Amino acid sequence: MKRILLNAGGTILFVLLVIAAGRAQMSQTTPASSTPAQSTTPAPSGQLPSGQVPAAGQPAAQAAPPVDKQEEADYKAFFDARGPDPTKQIPLGEDFVKKYPASRYLSTVYSSLAIDYLASGDSDKMLAAAQDSINLDPDNVDALALEVWAMARKVGPQDPGAADEFVKLENYGHHAITLISTMTKPPAMDDTQFTAAKNDKLSMCHSGLGLIDFKLGKADEAVAELSQAVQLANSPDPVDYFILGHAYDAVSRFDDAVNAFMKCADAGPMQARCQAGLDDAKKKALLAPAPAAAPAPAPPKP
Repeated sequence: MKRILLNAGGTILFVLLVIAAGRAQMSQTTPASSTPAQSTTPAPSGQLPSGQVPAAGQPAAQAAPPVDKQEEADYKAFFDARGPDPTKQIPLGEDFVKKYPASRYLSTVYSSLAIDYLASGDSDKMLAAAQDSINLDPDNVDALALEVWAMARKVGPQDPGAADEFVKLENYGHHAITLISTMTKPPAMDDTQFTAAKNDKLSMCHSGLGLIDFKLGKADEAVAELSQAVQLANSPDPVDYFILGHAYDAVSRFDDAVNAFMKCADAGPMQARCQAGLDDAKKKALLAPAPAAAPAPAPPKP
């Protein structure tokens, strides 16, 4: 199996940051809880601090412990600073986590900071903030989806501790998928927005799970996961199509590989790599033996 897209230096794949700006800009320019790969940061209104939906059977809202007026004001300032320029929200968030280390909003602030760091190109801080958010709230779907999506691209199968890291990320991905299935539509969102929001988060989870499968040589499983990732995404990730093409290639589904590579070969940061994969898949499709003819049906019994 080729070690495609792995960075020998152990840093995140360059295309992660190339496409990150688009994901993060979406997350900062739409209302909270509106789309998946976006932050579901709640307004300071007494909602659950993580912005996540409680487990099945739990009430939709719980009584929050009292907080001082300054904490509420600082959180509101952080919330209101969302926008296309992440540098406006980052210092407010960093000040907030230092000033209120026990805040009920802390997991939410960390998950929002992770998206800000993603937009600003700071992958190390992005991953650290997402993990901090998960450590505080294991049900924060924003952080879970982002962590499995990004870390799957960073960790190589030969890296120290990779096996344990992959298991952890797989648990994150499957847990997030389960949580997303129980999410309740906020009153301010219509059905179309809500479905798109859930689908984008699901896409990120399946993307990470599929890449882990591919790195572990489980091509059939990678095909299944990555196919869902590109089908669910509102704007499919060209990296997902690229890996999906190679996963199809690994199981000798060359026509499907051609179709996957074509999806990312026209334009974008993956154009050259996808075109190379497309040319190779076309050659293999031409050389592949024709499928065996189906046996003739048995003659009817007299």
